[in-house]
Amino acid sequence: MTNFDFPLVVSPQGPPLQELISSILRTYRQMLLFALRARLQLTFDRPEGADISYEANGAPSR
Repeated sequence: MTNFDFPLVVSPQGPPLQELISSILRTYRQMLLFALRARLQLTFDRPEGADISYEANGAPSR
């Protein structure tokens, strides 16, 4: 008797592939929007004419 003597029954354990892909894309889109919002917040929170440069560790250097 070999392993192929019985019919294979494939039952998916998770959501269909289409659902999975759209979920991943939705999550990616939310991350992009969050990053863009944070970037815009940094841009508009600065006082007028302020030129802030950042050091390698991310701390603002004055």
